[in-house]
Amino acid sequence: MTLAVSLVGIGYAHYLGLYYGARIIYSLIAIAGALLLHASVNVLNDYYDFMQGIDSPNSPTVIYRRQPLVMGSVSPSFARNLGLSLIIAGASLGTYLTIAESYLILIFGLLGVFLLYAYTGSPFTLKYRAW
Repeated sequence: MTLAVSLVGIGYAHYLGLYYGARIIYSLIAIAGALLLHASVNVLNDYYDFMQGIDSPNSPTVIYRRQPLVMGSVSPSFARNLGLSLIIAGASLGTYLTIAESYLILIFGLLGVFLLYAYTGSPFTLKYRAW
């Protein structure tokens, strides 16, 4: 989904005539950053679901996909550190784009990273509040 949405945005920018020169490279960097951040939210979601007891050997989620934390294939600290490392990697690409292109990217990027973490991260845990 992340790749598809990114490509739609690139296509729209091309349609508007905003896609030229270095922006092709910037688009590839933006896609890489978005994929890293998407991966981070998936990893952190698994980590916090495991820590909250939502993912357990008896939970229905283990039926439809492998749960490395539940199975003991990876440690909770490894999953947490991997998720945070992916955020740092994706945010680093966003920081580069902010410096190279526009500070408006920083505003959307900070909001995105906050929501990414707040989805399951403490103390926000938006996922578990079911608004």
